[in-house]
Amino acid sequence: MADVRDAGRQVGGEVAHDAASAGKPVFVGGYASAAAPTAVSADGDICNLWVALFGRPQVVGSASAGGVGLDTSRTTALSNTATAIKSSAGNIYLLHVENPNSSKAYLQFYDVAAGSVTVGTTTPKLSLLIPATGGHDGYLPIPIAFGTAITVAATTTATGGAAPTTGLLVNIGYK
Repeated sequence: MADVRDAGRQVGGEVAHDAASAGKPVFVGGYASAAAPTAVSADGDICNLWVALFGRPQVVGSASAGGVGLDTSRTTALSNTATAIKSSAGNIYLLHVENPNSSKAYLQFYDVAAGSVTVGTTTPKLSLLIPATGGHDGYLPIPIAFGTAITVAATTTATGGAAPTTGLLVNIGYK
């Protein structure tokens, strides 16, 4: 293939989707890998867009005092007491919830500091149904944004205040 700087020449790749990269194709997608790439050596270096093996673009969190990746919260018996996940604005990227009860429960999310939440009175930003003796697992390709704080509680109805018989196991990945 010609270099893009050659006037009047066509630039194109000759490798089809799902084929191994050969030669110097023009990438419109990204580099597929199950493992995260290593960092480039300097600011301004060219790098490949990283996609999962099925083509979804992947994102690695920016470096912070806690390192690269998500911060996590693990609550082994979440009940109807407002529990702070993050006391400032943030995003939720990952949820893992288990409900050991024989009846459904709700995981309520509030965009309010925990000290200002009255479970059953304060309107939740989101209420997630967790089936009886079931759970919810999910990586969120589009994170849920919270402008003030991330606070959670578990109840027996979507906006109520009654506690489930046994608290829920809740793991949350956030930034």
